[in-house]
Amino acid sequence: MTRRTQNRQAGLTLVELIVVLAIVAILAAVAVVNLNQRQSYDHIMKESMNFQAMVNDARAAAINANTRVEFQFTPSSMEWCVSSCTLTGLPRSITHRLWKVRVQQYAREAVINGIAPTTLTSMPNDYRHFYIEPDGTLIGYTTDTAPRGITLYFQHETDLSKQYRVAVLPLLGKAKIIYGW
Repeated sequence: MTRRTQNRQAGLTLVELIVVLAIVAILAAVAVVNLNQRQSYDHIMKESMNFQAMVNDARAAAINANTRVEFQFTPSSMEWCVSSCTLTGLPRSITHRLWKVRVQQYAREAVINGIAPTTLTSMPNDYRHFYIEPDGTLIGYTTDTAPRGITLYFQHETDLSKQYRVAVLPLLGKAKIIYGW
């Protein structure tokens, strides 16, 4: 009897192998779901930070050139131009195309403390814009006499629960990313 047990090879049975493969498949499925959620978070955070960086660059250009800078955006792109984006021959920044993220709406003021904005506009296809004055303050339109912030509302194209708003303070020109709307 001992001779038979000694000759027996150690290994896994088919049932044990199937159980291990099922556990590995379940863990892989959970990892893929978490990875997809993380990717949508990364997309919207990256685009929010790109907007923040572009506003900082536009503000620095306005102060350095001592001229007004126009910042314009559509639901899917952003750019800023020294003086005006409609005039040709003037310096422009690189147009940034948003990837998997859209600007859904905007407010002509910096909405930070949860107070509802007085002017909330959904995004049609035409350009929206705001201006940064030579002293670095931000105004909504050329006719504005007082500095005014702006808030852009970003939303992921496929994961609609991922929503960020980026408020730009009027006097400092600093952008603040706020999670959710």
